[in-house]
Amino acid sequence: DAYITYSSLRVGQIQGRYLIEKAPTGNYIILFGDPADNNSSLLREGAMEYIRPRVLQRYINIVKEAPIIDWNPLNAYNIVKNALVENNNNIVAILSPNDSIANEVIRALEEQGLAGKVFVTGQDGDLQAARRIVNGTQSMTVFKDSRELGKEAVDLAVKLSKDLTHTESE
Repeated sequence: DAYITYSSLRVGQIQGRYLIEKAPTGNYIILFGDPADNNSSLLREGAMEYIRPRVLQRYINIVKEAPIIDWNPLNAYNIVKNALVENNNNIVAILSPNDSIANEVIRALEEQGLAGKVFVTGQDGDLQAARRIVNGTQSMTVFKDSRELGKEAVDLAVKLSKDLTHTESE
């Protein structure tokens, strides 16, 4: 009867806007989640609202754009590792759709001595991401407060149960 979620489109917009503000020019790697997950396309769409105009103006060059099948962070590690080699480490920003993928992106960057030199996004606001941000290897994360989502779910459940009770008593 109901579906409550965060706006994946908005999360992508926050990530995309952040990247173009911090790295308005240069080579980008764009990672997005599993194509079978609708949230993945919404995240990507939101981010690209900000990134695409800079690409069209030739300020940003997307050197690699790839899905992360099954949202598996190890897939991201391999994609980034190969993209870094193919582009002689000339990367200024990496759009990572979440913090667990960002962790593996940063591992690939560390191997090339680039951790903290390339802007890396994330989302979920997990503890490890916060530590990476403090350490300067992850640039940002989008924290989504699950307590707020929980309140919305409870409010909706109460409303639906009242509507159901009202309908049954008629």
